Amino acid sequence: KKFLFFISFCSFFFIAFFILLSLEPKYSAEACFFEDVENAKTKTIGSLKDIVLSDSNIVSSDASSFFKSKSLAKKIVKKLALQISIEPNANVFQRKCKNALKNLHFECKKKIEDSQDIEYENIYFKKAKPKLYYLKILDESFFEVLDLNKKVLSKSQVLKEVKLKDLSFTIKKIPKVFFNKTLKIRVDPIDAASQKILKDIKVTKDKLAANYLTIQTKNENRYLAAKILNSLMDLYLERSEERRVGKECRSRWSPYH
Repeated sequence: KKFLFFISFCSFFFIAFFILLSLEPKYSAEACFFEDVENAKTKTIGSLKDIVLSDSNIVSSDASSFFKSKSLAKKIVKKLALQISIEPNANVFQRKCKNALKNLHFECKKKIEDSQDIEYENIYFKKAKPKLYYLKILDESFFEVLDLNKKVLSKSQVLKEVKLKDLSFTIKKIPKVFFNKTLKIRVDPIDAASQKILKDIKVTKDKLAANYLTIQTKNENRYLAAKILNSLMDLYLERSEERRVGKECRSRWSPYH
């Protein structure tokens, strides 16, 4: 019996450990919309009415086509400059162990250290496949871009555009933690970066109140999760306003044409 108990305990431990290794720790940001569908007289394709009138808890295809569209994700990627990320130096096993430790902290409801990111803007990348560079941070204002052979491609500073053969970007802000460090950065094509965003967007309606819609985004950086959600909401509101104005213009001018 002791042997069976030991085997069972070890099996449970290893299963739990591998689950912690496999899960990627992410923060979740959510927003709820409410719409009075009873007083809505006209149907707008892709609006919240299409979503909340769906029979399924998963939103209808017409409505989800907006929230899960590549064009929307591309706008978010461009707006938040998400094509450049820091390539981790640790090997796969070390990264998995760090993920397991973060997941354990999440499960124990302990605070984990917030990740800090370099802020970019105006990223333009020509290649269809990801490309790696080195970014040598000198101080809060100056940096160098190097190729994988550590050859200097460009010397620049914060708020000044960097122009390379296949890439151009501007750095807005460099956190102090990166001063005097050389980072390996990964530049993704906009399609690949957009796909990462779409994977972590989920839209559902409330089971009990059909006119409540929940939009959820996930990211390992809690501030970025909130930024993505806010950008998603802003783009939806812009689209709704454009459709409202367009509808008013059609109703105003149609009798004369």
